[in-house]
Amino acid sequence: EAEEAEEAEEDDIDSTDSKLDLARAYIEMGDTDGARTLLAEIVNIGTPAQQIEAKELLLRVDTKSD
Repeated sequence: EAEEAEEAEEDDIDSTDSKLDLARAYIEMGDTDGARTLLAEIVNIGTPAQQIEAKELLLRVDTKSD
């Protein structure tokens, strides 16, 4: 049971990493709204490291937006 929980947790981390990658792609394409939505979700569900990265990207988006 503990192993299954650990695997599920790893899947969540991978999934959140994918969302971070997607948010970066949105930022590069200029889709700041799409990026913000994903990043806000990561801030809520990510690991501490992912949350820090998402917050940094959010700051970049906020300073970049017109």
